[in-house]
Amino acid sequence: MTTGIYRIGKLILSVASHHLSAPLVDAASPYMSQLGQSTQCTGYISMLTGRDIMVMRMFPGRTYLQVVTPAGSLLPAHETAIGRAILARHTEEDVIQRFGTDYRVNSVNSPQTLEALLARLAEIRESGVSHACNETLQGISTLATSVTNKHRNEMVGLCLSFPSPQEGRDIPAGIKEGLIAVTQQLAEKLGDEYWQ
Repeated sequence: MTTGIYRIGKLILSVASHHLSAPLVDAASPYMSQLGQSTQCTGYISMLTGRDIMVMRMFPGRTYLQVVTPAGSLLPAHETAIGRAILARHTEEDVIQRFGTDYRVNSVNSPQTLEALLARLAEIRESGVSHACNETLQGISTLATSVTNKHRNEMVGLCLSFPSPQEGRDIPAGIKEGLIAVTQQLAEKLGDEYWQ
């Protein structure tokens, strides 16, 4: 006899649990690989570790860049678009504590003071997107976002890297839109309310 009441089966619960508990780097990788190919940009997934970001994965696009940052590389978080995208998800108090009175920069194009960094992070919180131009490398620009998996308390930055546009020109079409679309798709799957 059927009652017309349906229950979620153990198999579906098991699959859902596995998907939500998969490491965020693994969950984001297919999206960034496809995005790198469609935008012709080099894609990156990174995580925050102390004051640095560690590149976890790199996805070569079709545009040949002379210099790429391989997986395992450490870069100052405050001097990269991807690092600032992640830092913007933290409180000001956390950022101040993280950098303290020992705030230093190597690039003239990065925020030169902790106050300037905090102002930049406030702008990123408004738009969700972080931009860097000629900071880590001359001639290279990056756009970045961040996404969390609340089920695992993980956060990663997602980034596209491309040749810097000539002065007065905009970021090439499709790069920002594609990055935001991928971030929103991941956020919806992982319950990241920041992007909803």
